[in-house]
Amino acid sequence: MENKSHKYISVAYKMYVDDNGEKTLQEVADEARPYRFVSGLGYTLDALEQALAGLAEGETFAFTIAKDKAFGDYDDQLVVELPREQFEMDGKLGVELGQVVPLRDEAGNIYNATVDEIRHDVLVLDMNHPYAGLDLTFEGKVLVSHEATDKELNDYLNQMTGGSCGCGHCGDGGCSDGCCSSDHHHGCDCGH
Repeated sequence: MENKSHKYISVAYKMYVDDNGEKTLQEVADEARPYRFVSGLGYTLDALEQALAGLAEGETFAFTIAKDKAFGDYDDQLVVELPREQFEMDGKLGVELGQVVPLRDEAGNIYNATVDEIRHDVLVLDMNHPYAGLDLTFEGKVLVSHEATDKELNDYLNQMTGGSCGCGHCGDGGCSDGCCSSDHHHGCDCGH
């Protein structure tokens, strides 16, 4: 049975950011390790899904997603200072400059923040997305595009929630090596 409301899409691309007119390469997903997703589940930028969903397998693309359709404007209010001792264990700092750390608010919500500055008594943490305030340009090729089967949909949801295909070849069980994709070739015939 096919699931007609979601598309399984696999693309190879290069993503550039436009920061004040300067185009800088930020991400690469090549044909050996493409970016794969199932549309309509909220795991991919809406503007990226919309741009790719109408393309056929084998088509090339080049488009820019404006910052307001990507990760929004950079918000200075999302840069906070927290006491250094909150990040120390036995008197030693447990984080490094540039490291992404999880923060929890009073309601229990978790936010990722990047350590931007380490001072004597405080850490400066930036909760903006790394691409906030930037236009994103994608150039690449659609490798696969079809209506997602129920199996592809279930496999994708399982991966996104930290599960694995159960084939025994998933290393840490989180499929971080991509083994649970639809082109899994470990010889176990699990189909994941």
